[in-house]
Amino acid sequence: MLKLIPFEKKHLQGFIQWNRTEDEVARFAGTGFSYPITEEQLGDFPQKLNAIAFGLEDEQGQHLGNGDFVLDRENKEARLCRLIIDPEHRGKGYGKALVKMLIAKAQSTEPEYRVSLFVLHDNPVAIAAYEKCGFQKSDQSFRFEVKGKLYSGFKMYYHAS
Repeated sequence: MLKLIPFEKKHLQGFIQWNRTEDEVARFAGTGFSYPITEEQLGDFPQKLNAIAFGLEDEQGQHLGNGDFVLDRENKEARLCRLIIDPEHRGKGYGKALVKMLIAKAQSTEPEYRVSLFVLHDNPVAIAAYEKCGFQKSDQSFRFEVKGKLYSGFKMYYHAS
């Protein structure tokens, strides 16, 4: 049985260990963090970013992933952010479980808000997973650059099925 637990300092190690290259950090956090990610850099990120953050653990307490959401009060959206699963445990359905649990938490926190997320164009595995969870592509796009490399993507919105 998987469970979301409120983010704790021990979950910082996931961000540090699971983002192994500069490209992985850019794909994970855009310009929010730089490679290599350190505890000092992360600091108390949930409070700094007004994020409601969680760790994903199995029944034995093994840390499998992290995710959070940020409430955008102006646009009445709960945006899922910083979703990551331990590379050793990918492909086992944990990402889908994390996303579904975060949707439920966001909707219970602000029932009237739309749930959204951003995804990179060149991440078909994530796009397919988000679509399986009920997200649909929008025409809202974004771009950013990290050390000369351009990244682009689009926003997706959750639609309950």
